[in-house]
Amino acid sequence: MNYKNWMDKWRNRNLYYYKDLEKFFRFSTRPGYSVLEVGSRLGYLLAAVNPSYGLGIDRNSEAVEDSQKSFPELEFQVENIEYFQPLEKFDYILLANTISYIEDIQKALHSIEKACHNNSRLVMT
Repeated sequence: MNYKNWMDKWRNRNLYYYKDLEKFFRFSTRPGYSVLEVGSRLGYLLAAVNPSYGLGIDRNSEAVEDSQKSFPELEFQVENIEYFQPLEKFDYILLANTISYIEDIQKALHSIEKACHNNSRLVMT
């Protein structure tokens, strides 16, 4: 079973939770703003918040490839947040169930800070 099939099966099994998570992030963000999602997996959450520009980063190259196919209007990159060098600033930075997978939180937060401007908002679960 490939990554997308496995993740879709997991998502469908827990759909109520993932839909609730999408609702929370839509409530916490405003549509039409730039959004960076760290640990974007298959891109469903990034797409749900309806950004004017959306960038999803994930360490899994298969997840990034599948996300780009599913959501061609968004951008996805294979990146490790601990070493991420953003080229732009974002209005919102989202981390959904991602913190526990980060080895060096200090490095990750330093990278996230580089992606922020004075009014950026960090939304984490």
